[in-house]
Amino acid sequence: MTSNALIIGLIAGAASALLALSAASGTALSFVLYVLSPAPLLTAMLGWGARAGAIAAIVAVALAALLAFSMFGTAKLGVFVALVVASPALVAGYYLGLARPAGEVGGPNGSLAWFPLGGALFGGFVAIGFGVFALFLLFGVSEDVLREAVSAMVQGLREANPQTVIDDADEAALQDSVLAILPGATAFAFSMVFSLCVYVALFATRVSGRLPRPRDEWPAMLRMPRAALVLLALAFAGDLLLPGMAAKLSSALSGALSAGFLLAGLARLHHLTRGKPVRPLVLWVTYVAIALIALPAFALFIFGLLDTRPTPLLLSQAASQGQSIPTQRKD
Repeated sequence: MTSNALIIGLIAGAASALLALSAASGTALSFVLYVLSPAPLLTAMLGWGARAGAIAAIVAVALAALLAFSMFGTAKLGVFVALVVASPALVAGYYLGLARPAGEVGGPNGSLAWFPLGGALFGGFVAIGFGVFALFLLFGVSEDVLREAVSAMVQGLREANPQTVIDDADEAALQDSVLAILPGATAFAFSMVFSLCVYVALFATRVSGRLPRPRDEWPAMLRMPRAALVLLALAFAGDLLLPGMAAKLSSALSGALSAGFLLAGLARLHHLTRGKPVRPLVLWVTYVAIALIALPAFALFIFGLLDTRPTPLLLSQAASQGQSIPTQRKD
């Protein structure tokens, strides 16, 4: 193990733990910092190799648990960091560091073909789905608290608009719906945030000159693999048909993968409008519409589902003809 990998791993792990812990303050800035908590782990792994990433993950989990226990009397934050911060970062970072001789996959000899961006994100999304499920399995969610929150929301609607007609049956159905979709909604949100962290980490590592992977053109490269489409179909079916915890796992996986296909649809829209005069208007209207109503997001999700063509090869020059490429870059 090189001293650089150790030092970078320690620094990145500490930064990730502190960013995750910042959410406890409850301010808007703290939320932004928390959102970026996987980025230091990804940066360490992308720029300094798998060892640095593994060290960063261990430090992040241990330090988050220690700090949370000293401040709040519970080490649950360490489990949270392990499941939905460190695990997806390690999975995606590992795949983003994979390359093989391009000739093995139909590319030009003397070049390297890198693992597709969409496939690496897919691995991270699956890890998030299982991580969210594990959180619900370990800590659960108080159904009474959620039902009270829904009741308070309904009461607020009735007070704001006395003409609102929501009877007890409708309120109970709404409570059941919230309980059913919560794992999926949680995984969806974490996956969207995680995608931003991957983008930030790739950018930061590339700017620093430490990224061996060529630049990914996200609009052209971001497509979910066909395996993601199959898994999403199975997850949707399980969410509808399976009982209990199996339904929660299916919901978490469907939420995480839905985020991937939504991002693929957005990437496709960016790619199709590139170079066209109406591009700024189309993108501005799209993002504003997504923020206001769900229908445009659903349309882009379908757009992403329909575009699972093989991703173009991401190539870089190999050091020598027929070079053997390890599973992860070494320092």
